[in-house]
Amino acid sequence: MNWLAHVFLSEPDTEFRLGNLLADCLKRHDCAGMPENFRRGMRQHQRIDAFTDTHPVVHRSRSRLKGDYRHARGILIDVFYDHLLAVNWERFCPQRLEAFNSDFYAAVRAYPIALPAEARSAIDYILDDDRLTSYRSMDGIGLALGRLSKHLSARLNKPIALDRGISDLQASFGDLQSDFLEFFPLLQNHVGGNSGDALKLAQFKEHEDFDLRSNTAEGGCATRGIAAESLDRTPSLRPPPEYRGRERL
Repeated sequence: MNWLAHVFLSEPDTEFRLGNLLADCLKRHDCAGMPENFRRGMRQHQRIDAFTDTHPVVHRSRSRLKGDYRHARGILIDVFYDHLLAVNWERFCPQRLEAFNSDFYAAVRAYPIALPAEARSAIDYILDDDRLTSYRSMDGIGLALGRLSKHLSARLNKPIALDRGISDLQASFGDLQSDFLEFFPLLQNHVGGNSGDALKLAQFKEHEDFDLRSNTAEGGCATRGIAAESLDRTPSLRPPPEYRGRERL
């Protein structure tokens, strides 16, 4: 569900990025016929998911959701974190979000690759509707959660309404953003040796003279020199205007 993060945390190779993005859409028997770089991207996807699903900061974010979401909390946080990556994009990438996504879309369209039906449907949906850029807006998150709700409802044969989670995102925006800004640099460091954007990120941070601090024990992971930003004095941590003053849904 965190599609934007998977594309961003990839080597600058179309096959690798597609493997990282679409790993959940392929069944095991589909993998053998995929190109090696695609399979390497799938392994990157697994590293990202394993680190994310077990990290204390992510667990803290899940605990902030007050609704009765049961096992869907992880799905909601995946989508929320993609939203927070899009909202805070300039902190992590010197290229504008629209330009980054446009370059990725163009590379995919120019590269013919045979994909299983579910994976082809997913990438067509992402390209046709500019899903990755849409995650920056509340409407985009609502559409993503609505689509996931329909998919899960049909799969589980019972009503699932993940779009109700938008109220939790709005109510806990500041806390969730603080969690994300603590967690995402740790994730980058964990997979950065395999990410083509790692060097660009390091250069960007050095150029912008980011105020970095070491991670605390609460984060549960050594930073190896890349740490979360100091969160307590950063004016830009205020929610975007669309969040301010709105009633809970």
